[in-house]
Amino acid sequence: VPYVALDTFAYDSAGRIYYQVNDIDHKLISGYENLPAPPKGTPRTDDYPALATFYSGRYLGQDVRVVSLLKAVSEPNMIGMAEIRVAETEEARVSMARSLMADTLLRLGMLGIGALLLVWITVSAALRPLERLRDEVEDRQPDDLRPLPLVEVQRELWPLVQALNHFTERLRVQFERQAQFIAD
Repeated sequence: VPYVALDTFAYDSAGRIYYQVNDIDHKLISGYENLPAPPKGTPRTDDYPALATFYSGRYLGQDVRVVSLLKAVSEPNMIGMAEIRVAETEEARVSMARSLMADTLLRLGMLGIGALLLVWITVSAALRPLERLRDEVEDRQPDDLRPLPLVEVQRELWPLVQALNHFTERLRVQFERQAQFIAD
């Protein structure tokens, strides 16, 4: 494949990608020459089932991140391991990391806003019966000592409503006694 054709595929929007394919005798089959080999003692990754080695290097005066993948070749006339290297400039990696970070922050922000909205709706719905109870008490005339209705409030508020009803009943009885005393 002529390098002119390869150049159109080698540019990413944020950097450059280089590759190299070596045969079982470590001779270049295709790609860019002198792509850095894995340093001695670089361990293979356990994160992937493939025989891959990740490392950093310099190529054409640029910092690159390289992966070296060993691929088994089993042909009648050759048996061994071919090597495929792919290198990416650091700008592309930094750009990708920034893009991932921005996307993650956007999603987390939307999730946080959604959670806050859900909490606000839930709390508002939970406090609505208490607001109705408050409105019921505020709308009454000073001499209206009828018991508050229990059906419009949540079960958790029943003891409070019952205590208020008990208090207003005692107050009503007290007012009746006072009125009777004054009448006498």
